[in-house]
Amino acid sequence: MSGPLVFVTGGSSGIGLATARLLARRGARVSLVARDRTRLEAAARAVADDAGGHDAAIACADVADGDALHAEIARLCDEQGDCDVLLAAAGSAHPGYFAALDESVFRDQMDVDYFGTLHAIRAVVPSMRARGRGHVVTLSSTAALLGVFGYTAYAPAKAAVRSLAETLRAELTHDGIVVSEDASSMVDISMPARDVIDIWKPLPLSLDIDSSSLIALARRSAFSSDDPLRDQACTRSTTSVSGADFTR
Repeated sequence: MSGPLVFVTGGSSGIGLATARLLARRGARVSLVARDRTRLEAAARAVADDAGGHDAAIACADVADGDALHAEIARLCDEQGDCDVLLAAAGSAHPGYFAALDESVFRDQMDVDYFGTLHAIRAVVPSMRARGRGHVVTLSSTAALLGVFGYTAYAPAKAAVRSLAETLRAELTHDGIVVSEDASSMVDISMPARDVIDIWKPLPLSLDIDSSSLIALARRSAFSSDDPLRDQACTRSTTSVSGADFTR
């Protein structure tokens, strides 16, 4: 295959795997990175089927471990070639009442969601800059744009991812590197920790407020007045005041 080489962290499940399979069908060469080898190998088989039998390379590493991730991505580059596109899709969500969450949960969310994204980007950007081209895609969340009940540990980590992407976009564009960010809300894709997330998730307070009022508030506070993403993000993210499932 001669398509672009795409590295996908969090590639064994969820958004990462679904995107990897789609890219494989469209001719991309896909390498998957995840920490669970059993699920990773199963995902690689699925991607290979979508790619018409072309193998998908794998690297087993925890994105929160920067040294281990750098080593595995370096190995992938040696074996497969330099990364053309990075999809930093690895992440986790641990909702809960603020007062009930241990401080370790807040640190873990930053380690996985923010630093896991940062480690992956730092591993591939030097070769992209040397070649004068590349594309980095990060996964943020609508929880990074609006305060979502019960996500005081998760939302700040995803807000950090959003800020990182925006800052890198300004810095790396002169090197020919495109930086994109996806702020997904509810995703109809199975996730390994989905059942656990539903157990952790606190029941929202009952608020007597209609969605149009919430949207108006978000438009005033979450974005600058000239931000072209403002209306789109607010419309996508505000589905209901209670019962919304923001897991990515």
